[in-house]
Amino acid sequence: KNCEYFCGGAGLLDEIKPLWRRLNFLHSNVSQDFSERSATYLSMYKKQGFIEETKQGRLRVELAQTKAKQQLIAYCVSTITQDRTGEIDSIFVKEECRGEGIEDQ
Repeated sequence: KNCEYFCGGAGLLDEIKPLWRRLNFLHSNVSQDFSERSATYLSMYKKQGFIEETKQGRLRVELAQTKAKQQLIAYCVSTITQDRTGEIDSIFVKEECRGEGIEDQ
């Protein structure tokens, strides 16, 4: 795999913004249930408690980017709940990179 992987907290949330937009665009085109919410969801993504989760050490942001061009191709935002259950809050892999084993790393 020609990818580099990074892991961190809320400081990486701004990095995922372009892929977050693609995910919300996909949701709004696939389902009418998401279309109204998607317009405001992007501007509110940091306000969903992610910053608070970071303060409590419960937020993890993982990024994958190409080694050659250093372009972001995937992300996963996850949290650990009060009862110590892991939860994926948001995940996205660029369409052209799916099926290439990025998630195997």
